[in-house]
Amino acid sequence: SAVLKRARANIISQWMPTLLALYGSPIRNGPLGSTMRPTWPSGPLRIGDPYKAKSVGIHWEMMFARARFRTADMIEQHRLLNRVASLVDAGDLRTTHTATLGAINAENLREVHRRLESGTTIGKLVLAGW
Repeated sequence: SAVLKRARANIISQWMPTLLALYGSPIRNGPLGSTMRPTWPSGPLRIGDPYKAKSVGIHWEMMFARARFRTADMIEQHRLLNRVASLVDAGDLRTTHTATLGAINAENLREVHRRLESGTTIGKLVLAGW
């Protein structure tokens, strides 16, 4: 579905620095393609490198831009959120949260690090509260 394709694009975009380090240019659809970023760049945006040479469009995503700027298609945000809710209700879209380890303290931080350093952790570990 279009929602899942967008979600996949968001995930790929968030890992862009890692992807660049591993694979070089993130542009897999060749010249005149496009790439999407849901987040602000963490540093200077070097668009002249692979992007300009291939005439690639860069698209930024802001979840509530339609509502913020009261665009003519503002109802689309409602439709998208309803679709995501349906996917969650159907079990097709699931959280990556796998464990809550309690409050933020030295013991729980050590446990989180132990699990992450084991290389076997799948999903997100959460520490909540003080």
